[in-house]
Amino acid sequence: MSKGEELLKKYEISIAPLTITIDGIDYKDRVDLQPDDFYRLLGTLENLPTTAMPSPKMYLDLLDEAIAAGYDEILCINMSSGTSGSYQSAILAREMFYEDHPDSTVKFHVIDSKCMSHGSGYLLLKSAILREQGASFQDIIDFNETFKTNVK
Repeated sequence: MSKGEELLKKYEISIAPLTITIDGIDYKDRVDLQPDDFYRLLGTLENLPTTAMPSPKMYLDLLDEAIAAGYDEILCINMSSGTSGSYQSAILAREMFYEDHPDSTVKFHVIDSKCMSHGSGYLLLKSAILREQGASFQDIIDFNETFKTNVK
């Protein structure tokens, strides 16, 4: 298990996987295709792979899993809206959730990290640590909204 996988498990973090298309076959990132396998394949491909954002349904499925596990405050930190449609997909999922559950007390907040990879990872890990230290949901949202422009 990689360090990243250990942290995801420790802090009970779910990831909405991108779809990676290689030679016409779709794979879910880190579900059907692990990073090491992807990079091994990359050098052998004639055509570059393409990616697609997670669907709103993918976000709704993860939201349902979190609620079923007893969570009622869910923070969704996404890659930059400037380079990925993931943020918009998560916003659409949030709207769909509240349309289907207008009386829900679940708090589902979506963050546009304004960054990719390591920057998003930092916000995610710091949010998990803040939660572990007892920070309120609003404090964690405020941290992300304040510091997302300072990480790259």
